[in-house]
Amino acid sequence: MWLLMFRVWARPLSVEDALDQALQNNLELAQRRLDNAVVRHRLTQARGAFDPRLLAGINVDQRKTPSNAATDVGTAQAVVTSSSTSWNVGLNQALPTGGTVNASLTEFQTTTDSTNALSSRFISRQVGVGLNQPLLRGIG
Repeated sequence: MWLLMFRVWARPLSVEDALDQALQNNLELAQRRLDNAVVRHRLTQARGAFDPRLLAGINVDQRKTPSNAATDVGTAQAVVTSSSTSWNVGLNQALPTGGTVNASLTEFQTTTDSTNALSSRFISRQVGVGLNQPLLRGIG
């Protein structure tokens, strides 16, 4: 009886079938395939982590105020007009450590028609770089 079952189960094996079975049962090759899949997954994660955010803004302001200068009393300069414009642009990027890094550029301009101002125009520019890293991440 056992011989009959062995004959039903065992069949002639071709070279191609033997190679296929050997490749399917080779644990080292299976591990290499998994390692390659893990590497591809980690590369996809790394590419997805690079997702910079663009930050931008603009602000425009105009003010008309009465002149407080003693020299303006009784002249046509009863109202001083001041205008200011500011804009900023920056990038923000998440880090794999849970922190963020950012860079920004800001410009501020103001003009006035006051006869008492030393300069009718003022410009200020700022460049900034920042790093934000949580130190106690996962504690507690």
